[in-house]
Amino acid sequence: MRAKNLVLSVLAVSVLGLPPVVMADDKRPLRCSNKTLKGTYQLSVSGWVATGADTFSPEAYAGFISYDGLGNIVLKKTYLHEGAWDTSISTGFYSIGSDCVGVATYPGAGQFSYFVAPDGESASVVKISNYAGGEFVPSPDQVGATVHRISKKIIAQPPG
Repeated sequence: MRAKNLVLSVLAVSVLGLPPVVMADDKRPLRCSNKTLKGTYQLSVSGWVATGADTFSPEAYAGFISYDGLGNIVLKKTYLHEGAWDTSISTGFYSIGSDCVGVATYPGAGQFSYFVAPDGESASVVKISNYAGGEFVPSPDQVGATVHRISKKIIAQPPG
């Protein structure tokens, strides 16, 4: 049955130009929300950050990111900053739609597009905007990440 549904979906896309209906378990359509991301996830980020018109610098960091299921994020990361390793904690907010696609915003820093697994165990993330001149602008950065849940508890705590 699963193979038949896959074949029909591929035919619908290729012949009719229709998008397939994404199913969480081949029985029901996806239904995600902010509650889908809840707990603490291991984070691994890598990519390239624009340092000029046509120049990029490598970027990589790792850490923990906690989602409270209500739309709030706490990120604790270790990264290379001006030649020395540093650890920081930042906060932000997120919104996940019923189609399991969403956005996370770190005020004063940037925005990331999220593609969340229906069971909430993982997500793929890509940077979409930077904060510049008091507003979010499209990002020339080429930065992506994968997050994997390691606990249903909130481990990373806000500073202070």
